[in-house]
Amino acid sequence: MAKFLFSSATVDFVTFDIMSGDNVPLLDPQDPDDVELLTQPSRGELVKRADGKGFDYLNHTNLETDSVSFTYNRIVGVSTTSVTATVNFTRPLALLGYSLHGYNLPPVDPATNKAVFWPGKSTRVTKIAAAGFTYQAIAAREPALSDTATIGQVMTWVLANPCTVAPDAGAYYGKTDNLALDQVFGELVADNQFTDFVSPWVLYKGGDTFVKGKVFSGQVSENRVHPSVLGAYGTGKPYFAGESATMKGMPYVGIQDITFGDRMEVRDCSYLCIDGSDLDSAYKDAEGGFEFGGAVTSTARHTAEGITVRRSKLLDSFRRVPVSGGTSWSTGKGDRGSAMYATNMLGVLIDEVFIDMSGWSIGYRGDYLYTDGVNFWPKGPDIFSHGFYFQQNTMEIHFKNSIITRPSGSDFQLRGGGMLQNINTSYANLGNTHTLGWWVNDVVEGERIGHWGYSDRYVKHHAGLKNYFASPTNSDARGINLPPEGVVPFRTAILNMGTKLGTFISGDQIGPLGHSTTPKNGDAFVSASIYPSPASPVYIRDHSGVIIGNWNSGSYPNQNTNGLDATAIEGLDISEYAKILLDNPAATYFDFCDYLRTLEDPISALEPLQRFQLSPFGVISSTVRTTPQTCVFQQHAVGSPGIRMDIELDWTQGDLPGTVAGDSIDMAGHHGQGSFNPKNRITDFTLGPSLLWNGGCMDLLGDLIVPASGSTLTVCDNAHFYVNDVTGGDLTLNVTEGVFINRQALTTVVDATFRYGSIGILAYEGGSYTVGSGDTLTVYGYADVGFEGDSGGTATLNLNAGGTLKFKPSMRFMLNTSTMSYDPIVMNVITFYPFHMPVKGSTFTGTNANQARCVASVIGSIATGADAVWVYADDLVGPAFADTEALTGPTIAAYYYDKGTKVFGNVQGTYQPVMGAITDVQSGMHGFDANGDVIAENVASVVNLNGINLEIDLWMMGNVTDFPLIDVGSVVHNANFGTVTINGGDEKDVTIDVTSTQVLLTIANGSGGVTVNYPV
Repeated sequence: MAKFLFSSATVDFVTFDIMSGDNVPLLDPQDPDDVELLTQPSRGELVKRADGKGFDYLNHTNLETDSVSFTYNRIVGVSTTSVTATVNFTRPLALLGYSLHGYNLPPVDPATNKAVFWPGKSTRVTKIAAAGFTYQAIAAREPALSDTATIGQVMTWVLANPCTVAPDAGAYYGKTDNLALDQVFGELVADNQFTDFVSPWVLYKGGDTFVKGKVFSGQVSENRVHPSVLGAYGTGKPYFAGESATMKGMPYVGIQDITFGDRMEVRDCSYLCIDGSDLDSAYKDAEGGFEFGGAVTSTARHTAEGITVRRSKLLDSFRRVPVSGGTSWSTGKGDRGSAMYATNMLGVLIDEVFIDMSGWSIGYRGDYLYTDGVNFWPKGPDIFSHGFYFQQNTMEIHFKNSIITRPSGSDFQLRGGGMLQNINTSYANLGNTHTLGWWVNDVVEGERIGHWGYSDRYVKHHAGLKNYFASPTNSDARGINLPPEGVVPFRTAILNMGTKLGTFISGDQIGPLGHSTTPKNGDAFVSASIYPSPASPVYIRDHSGVIIGNWNSGSYPNQNTNGLDATAIEGLDISEYAKILLDNPAATYFDFCDYLRTLEDPISALEPLQRFQLSPFGVISSTVRTTPQTCVFQQHAVGSPGIRMDIELDWTQGDLPGTVAGDSIDMAGHHGQGSFNPKNRITDFTLGPSLLWNGGCMDLLGDLIVPASGSTLTVCDNAHFYVNDVTGGDLTLNVTEGVFINRQALTTVVDATFRYGSIGILAYEGGSYTVGSGDTLTVYGYADVGFEGDSGGTATLNLNAGGTLKFKPSMRFMLNTSTMSYDPIVMNVITFYPFHMPVKGSTFTGTNANQARCVASVIGSIATGADAVWVYADDLVGPAFADTEALTGPTIAAYYYDKGTKVFGNVQGTYQPVMGAITDVQSGMHGFDANGDVIAENVASVVNLNGINLEIDLWMMGNVTDFPLIDVGSVVHNANFGTVTINGGDEKDVTIDVTSTQVLLTIANGSGGVTVNYPV
């Protein structure tokens, strides 16, 4: 809030009180026509707002608490006033994070909204059908096999040989629809593909039923861009019946279009995307229908990173029999179960998920009897079962575009904080919607205390639905419960607690209409600090915008209802909407739930429901925008993060760019972090000083416009960024485990770097990329950099004089987990023991006078089932890491807890780095051909050597002969390399041979000699 202290005609002084480590709009108190920044503060960065009303103060990385000042001009009409502003920080505590952690969000097909996974160079597809070929049938029909061949002999032949029987001769068994395998043999063939850094695809026939189904476990797939895939082919979704499915210790996986008839348990699997996969029954022995993360036990060492669930239905997530095996259901935690349970995870995205009937079933007995020996009753509701139950050590969570109906306890139990965007929930028995905040036992001055949280376009209605819980005192009917420090609820409506519920049903069986008439706590909105009181004042976020209507009005009156009376608000009930939607004047809330269950895409009903319920309050329009705009980034005045591009209110048009075809983006001087898939391709994109693109696909129709002062674009975390013309100032490009594609003439990149797991298409067919004088192109090992195309067109790389081309090695190695350290992290209700992992981006050293930079560390499991941690490293210096060598560097636990510099583990085994190269790239973007093979690139690639400087790092490299640094369709030698610099090669001799298609590197023992041979 601004405080007006002193003013005159030409001079003014104002102060702003904000929270340290926060991004905050600083709005001039005089509501000017425009402002002009004169001087920046000594800490943080000011960006002028597009509306001219003040500045966005970007300060989320700073925790210092001393005051800062800046100066600006206030312009009102023709009058200009010089303003000196002081920023005071209300306390030395700050929030953890802004949910900025990279999500595992792949591109989507705009026609189907399905996630798009790219097969890798190692991918072999295995198709499985209920009536597929058995190994005996193959042995009987193939002349090369005996009728008595064993399953192992048939598998060996199938993997090496195509079918010889018409009409499928030449195709391979398991790779086409006609040659699909039966479940037993198909899963054996698929198992043969599972080794580290290979990405098999196992696809089940849609509409068929399988017993459990293949579940991945035990290896690390190729990388984030090329995951292993468990999916479907044909029409419909395959159904996995039988016992629950468990996936353990396998990073980089996509699960798509599968229906699980029992629970799905995931342990220690980072970078997992579950897309279009449903839970359509119940589970017996776990805490979640979809259950993620490591168990909350002393043996839980791994924090899973980058988990996404989207386009999924989770129905009837309740236990079928008591855990105790007795005749009664537990009234406490014993039989609890939620639609989704998670612990020990970071970077979670839940998008377009529908949950109905989690934790209980209609028809339960009020005394919680399970059986009298003859009859059986289902589980009743309890306060420990929820729609989503995410433990305190699950952080950086983003829920969006989802519907929850009839959960047992809360809609959301989010102990680690999180974001809620465009959510509609109803009829939670407990009604305690979300506890957004990080519960801790201690608060230390100067430390971050909890997670920034946010809710927007969120409607919560009805609570206290059931009459029976463990005891009457547990029959709560709260709307939302949250701590005040880090949470901003905006456009959040809490409606109609006690209306439209029907009448109480008496007797032992309690049906779906009973509700508590005297809840213990009927408050619509509970906001109380859960932290010990710090020495400085608690900073209370703005909660004044919450809409409350018809919610236990005796103790909590309506607010922000836009003049609507109780009757009008009751008319916004889902039951009233159901009458319109279903064209049935007798329709009820329960008819609406049943209708959603029948839809292939229940979330298609969300947007019209949101507009029906929120537009009468004046907070959103009753219609969607239809006119394209230039979407200007500007932090919302209340509580948004001020850097994330997937927050609707941080855009001047009030929705996301790409909502309408023809939209453009202008970052208006702001730094940005983008993680979303625009519904329509963006036309032009004007960058700010920097953009971190770490999720989804930005596929531009028009220009990428760089400000005159330059900009930095970072693409990572399986994000995709595709450009045509790049205009304006100089662009610095960094890509790690992401995809960058240039489709036209790119000349403005002054420094491009492609690291581990990245795909860099310097020129797609028809395009060109020029490294000019003063520019640098750096290619690390394990990066696929070069050219792509689908119809044989030309793509060109110009390597001009004065520029520099660098090739550097990268390596990956395994740590011996028995040498890794850990200690307990104590939270309010749990204690866990995650490994101390190397910090991404930090430099670590060995005991052998060597060092490297940590690109990433990922948890997997080797084939024996033992735990393993892989480290990906580059910027290598010194000799290669030796087996058992101890490594020391900055460490972190659970990605948040600084554990200082220490030995974080010993190398397990010996490893050689891989040198970077420029080649034609089989990216996987074209999918599979009719024979089930990955479609290769089809491009005429040309590299023009025009006198560029060449620099090669040899650190940790062994001897190699004729390694192709460049391997393309044509290498045109127009001029020799300007200079050739070899780093780390004092005991090596290097020979570089330039041919008509390649630049080859040979490393041999020697004394630092360098020879370059050019074509005659």
